[in-house]
Amino acid sequence: MSFVRCVLPHPLFIVLTERCLAKAGEDYPGIPFPQNAAEVEADFLEAEQGVLVLVDEKQADNPRLSFCTPRFELVCGLTQQKDAWFAIRMAPLGLRTHNQLVRGAVHVAPQAWSIVADLSELNSQPEDIAQTGLDAILSAWKQARQPVKSKPLAPKSGVSAAQQAFLANVDTLIDLACEVELEQAACQERVPVRAAEPVSGSVWRFSLDKPASFRVGDYLQAGNGETAGEADGVVVEARGDVLVLRFYKPMEPKRVQQIKWLAPKISTKQYTIQHEAVRALRNNASLNPHLLSQIIENRFADYPLPKAAARSDKFNPAQQAMIERALLVPDMLLALGPPGTGKTDTIREIVAREAALGRKVLVTSRNNKAVDNVLDGLMNVHALRIGREEVVAPEVRPLLVDRQSSAMKSKILENVQPTQTRLDKLNDLWPQIQEAFARLSELTSDWQSAHAALDNERFQLTNWQSASYTRVEYTLARQEKITRLLNADLEELAHQAETLQRQLEIFQNLSKLPLLGGFFILWAEGISKNWQEVARQHQAILQKMRKSLQTARQIWESYRQFVTAGEQALQFKRAIVQAEVKMELTQEEITSAL
Repeated sequence: MSFVRCVLPHPLFIVLTERCLAKAGEDYPGIPFPQNAAEVEADFLEAEQGVLVLVDEKQADNPRLSFCTPRFELVCGLTQQKDAWFAIRMAPLGLRTHNQLVRGAVHVAPQAWSIVADLSELNSQPEDIAQTGLDAILSAWKQARQPVKSKPLAPKSGVSAAQQAFLANVDTLIDLACEVELEQAACQERVPVRAAEPVSGSVWRFSLDKPASFRVGDYLQAGNGETAGEADGVVVEARGDVLVLRFYKPMEPKRVQQIKWLAPKISTKQYTIQHEAVRALRNNASLNPHLLSQIIENRFADYPLPKAAARSDKFNPAQQAMIERALLVPDMLLALGPPGTGKTDTIREIVAREAALGRKVLVTSRNNKAVDNVLDGLMNVHALRIGREEVVAPEVRPLLVDRQSSAMKSKILENVQPTQTRLDKLNDLWPQIQEAFARLSELTSDWQSAHAALDNERFQLTNWQSASYTRVEYTLARQEKITRLLNADLEELAHQAETLQRQLEIFQNLSKLPLLGGFFILWAEGISKNWQEVARQHQAILQKMRKSLQTARQIWESYRQFVTAGEQALQFKRAIVQAEVKMELTQEEITSAL
């Protein structure tokens, strides 16, 4: 399917009556249709490549042609003489016509265009000039409807003239739709308000002077003057002359009570978004670089076809093929089908399979009911419904983001309720806890003081014992020196006594001699006296040594008594015991406080 240019070597005549133009104005008020045949002819002449033409072949003997311009669609049939085209109706270029143009069309470029207002003008033309070009147009139409062979697509650096024309038509349609909606809203009168009462938060119930045609989900503006509205809101409930409105922001009761009228509020944001989408296509900034070629020229790239799936009792072959293709297509897949052919079930199955693969899926539509139908019955999928609660089906409202957020919040609060209860009790006990902590801090300080005092007493005791031991050690060292001297004297006397003993033995033996015996006896007596003196000195020194040893023992015993049972030692011990007792008592109080 593509666009085929059909050049006709003769003029093309179209009869456009004033009645046809007037009927178009009546059917589509506010649409800027051409006012006469001359303006239509001017629009046709602006198409340099030729006017886009669609062929309706339902009546083979009398096919109808739709001549499409950026402003309108002109549906024509053959005259009775089949020598020209006769305008049947004029209408805006709608979505259905655009869809048909996407599949292929014929660029008809005759030698000249001749738009006449009456058959009499046509009859005045020479017979050889008045031709319809039907055969050439049908031949080109068949060629345009042939599928285009798949070939790789590459992003284009620019936008072709045909694509620019298509986008210009889309921009025009967007502007026209916006203008129509604004004009329709302007025609609706303001509905007077009789009374207002609060429902909850920003929701108010209004009693109207008369029943209104407002529906749930309609945007309304509320005001108390002749010009601007006071606030905007959305209808959440409508019953005759009673209307429930939810404002977009909290309203003071005084301001609400001053509201005198309600009127439709038209938002043009959607049209701005549509223009931005067209601008992205025109600037090659769309996420899919091939999108424009696919829409205008119906060209696409090959991708692996799905293998034949096992027969399913739930889905027919066409649905199964659609599901498998959706899982494989890299960018876009179009499924067309009249109501009741299973599109919703197919979409639901595609969503379930994509979700099972761990992918995120966005289901969107211009119709809230279509989205709700897909979500209703969707199993084993974590779905989030985005939209206003009042326009969402009741069975799907639990999936709304706000509802799920509230449910999650409630569950969290339910799970933390026991902890919150304990925290509340703890909050009641908090003054006691603070008092206990203060007492604990005081006891800790006392314990630290007692511990420091104990360490100090032990330190002083150790220093006192060390000093006392130093003095005793000095005294014992002096006694040890005296003992060593006495021991040396003993050894010297023992040596002298041993020498005298030997001499005495010698002289006793010599005293037995006959002549000199008496002399040696006298000498021996002198030696004996010396030996006795030495023995006496020896005994004296032994006595001193015993006394010295006894003194050392007395000093050590006194030291032991002094460091263990002395008054100062006992005083140190009492201080240490008192510090230990104080520390233990403080520790017991700390344990009790904890």
